[in-house]
Amino acid sequence: MTEPFVVRREMHIAAPPATVFAFLTDPEKIISWMSAEATTEAYPGGLYLLKGVGGDHARVARGAFREVVPVHRLAYTFGWEGGQEVPPGSSLIEIDLTEQNGGTLVRLTHSGLPDAAQCAAHDRGWAYYMERLAVVAAGRNPGTDRGPHVARVHATLGWMVLLWLAFVLGSQPLRALRPAWRPLDETAYIEAGARYLAAVVRPADAAQRLIEDFLDWLRARLRLEAGCSADAQHAIWQWLEGQPAVSAAGRRELQACYASACAGERVDLTRLQNLLAQLRENLK
Repeated sequence: MTEPFVVRREMHIAAPPATVFAFLTDPEKIISWMSAEATTEAYPGGLYLLKGVGGDHARVARGAFREVVPVHRLAYTFGWEGGQEVPPGSSLIEIDLTEQNGGTLVRLTHSGLPDAAQCAAHDRGWAYYMERLAVVAAGRNPGTDRGPHVARVHATLGWMVLLWLAFVLGSQPLRALRPAWRPLDETAYIEAGARYLAAVVRPADAAQRLIEDFLDWLRARLRLEAGCSADAQHAIWQWLEGQPAVSAAGRRELQACYASACAGERVDLTRLQNLLAQLRENLK
């Protein structure tokens, strides 16, 4: 019987297992993609401690290593200091590394979570941090760790602005008659929305929210849950790969945009919105 509240994630990283393992165990390397301070004693019973997770200096994760198989496997307990839902030692993280296609297949399981809400919250967290791990292990800069929640807050503001813009532009037919009035051009609307988003929020945050909303739309169509018991995001990427209406180039561009957005890199919002609009149309 499958444990009900488990996060499972799988990702291919363009780096050898030894490199990925180092970014999971070496404190100096850990802080390049997760937290502001790290202390690790990579042997069974040794300490696992992260401070300043997501840019919040009061947010501290603590646990103890259970298994350490260099380059291949890690298992350690995990929890949040001061947290009642997931206190230190109450959950278990298992990470397996397998050499694959010149890189590393990373399989992560986070078990022992108390309920669906915590499962979904930690799934969002691992989606954010595994993307950052992939970026830094491949030799790129993932940017400052602001945590997944900050990107969502910024992007929500962006969507509020877009709604306002849609109202203003969409109300044009109701205004006083103008001889030169023309129906709203969809391309101009997308470009205007992208410019406005770029002006009020970081393009990376806006891009991440746009893509996650698109993935949520697909989850609803496929009736997938957001991360409990199965890696819904991985399932969606696999499903997209099998759709004849989605070109391989379009899928790769979307994945590249998502990785760049999660790393805090600038993304062309106009191009991204056009891509998402085309994907939605093709998948209807």
